[in-house]
Parts: sequence; structure tokens; C-alpha cells
Amino acid sequence: MISEARFKLNNFSFEYKSLKIQNPEMDKTGFDKLLFSYIEDLLNQYDTACMLYFDNKIDRIRFKSQYKKEIINCVEARSYKDYFDPEKIRFEGIMKAYSKWKKV
Repeated sequence: MISEARFKLNNFSFEYKSLKIQNPEMDKTGFDKLLFSYIEDLLNQYDTACMLYFDNKIDRIRFKSQYKKEIINCVEARSYKDYFDPEKIRFEGIMKAYSKWKKV
């Protein structure tokens, strides 16, 4: 599910950038909302997977080796900073994994 959400976000981002270059004057409001929706979907998939990780419902060793870097990168990415506001924790699973894995 993470791979599918990542694919959709990357595909839309590529198309959206191309559209913005071709039509710089166009109203992008609807496209921005769709982009935020794709980002939230991806973060929700990561968050669910992290919760499953902490509940021992998935292979912890494999999950950590596959997604540790991605989880850390998404929390630290400037483009996702609004989603990880310390005042309003929205993705508890991601933040718990980030806190644990960033120390190592």
C-alpha cells in the first residue's frame, strides 16, 4: 500500500509540475488540494505501517530495513514540514518510529 501511495504521489507530482510549466496563469487551487490529498494518503500509509510495526503485526526487521530511511526523510523534508508540526501531532506512528530510529 505504501508503494502504491508513493507511486500515485510521484506520478501526480510529475504531471502537476509539467502542467504548471505549460500553464503558469492557470488556477491551481484544485490541483493543490489533490496534491495535499496524495501526500496525506502516503503519510497515512506510513503511519498505519508504523503502528503495525510497534504492535508486532508485521515483520519488524524487514520493515525497519526497508522504510527507516524513508520515514526519517519524510519527517525531515521541508516539503512535509506542515504535516509534522510539534504543536499538533497528526501521525503518531511515524513520529514514534522517527524518534526511535533517529537515535540509532
